[in-house]
Amino acid sequence: MGGVRGGDAREQLRESGLDGFPTAVWFVLMAPAGTPPAVITRLNEAVNLHILSEPIREGIRKIGLEPHVLAPEVLAKVIADETQLWQGVARETGVHLE
Repeated sequence: MGGVRGGDAREQLRESGLDGFPTAVWFVLMAPAGTPPAVITRLNEAVNLHILSEPIREGIRKIGLEPHVLAPEVLAKVIADETQLWQGVARETGVHLE
């Protein structure tokens, strides 16, 4: 998972009156439901190894992001928490899919 470092997005949000609005960019590899846990673990280890390598980290930083790696169960909680947050925002504001 990558988070925006510094940046234009935060500045634009602040200028729009949304100071403190959380900003993040996610690049996440997902597997189909039912994928065996051993496969998930192996994929996570392999992807994290590459993300943490210096050439990849530097490339990610060059585009203004900060690389992060998460365990699958931590990512699942982040996704659940974000889903709950944004479902609440959608309900409170009346936003809906068409």
